[in-house]
Amino acid sequence: MSCIMLMIGTCVCLQIYRYQVLVALMLSSQTRDHVTAAAMSKLQKHGCTVDAIAETSDEILGQLIYPVGFWKVSIHV
Repeated sequence: MSCIMLMIGTCVCLQIYRYQVLVALMLSSQTRDHVTAAAMSKLQKHGCTVDAIAETSDEILGQLIYPVGFWKVSIHV
């Protein structure tokens, strides 16, 4: 499943949609699509907005995006 398909109908504004596309693209490097899709689904349930991610600890972000490739590096981006 494409990560873009996960976002259709879930975003209330274009700005949040664009942010989530950017996050999905950043996570997708060196990662299979189904793994990226699972991580994005977890992030969306958590709240995938700039403010929600900024307030989330690195430990929780790591749990949300694991097993995305280079997940320990990705939580600091």
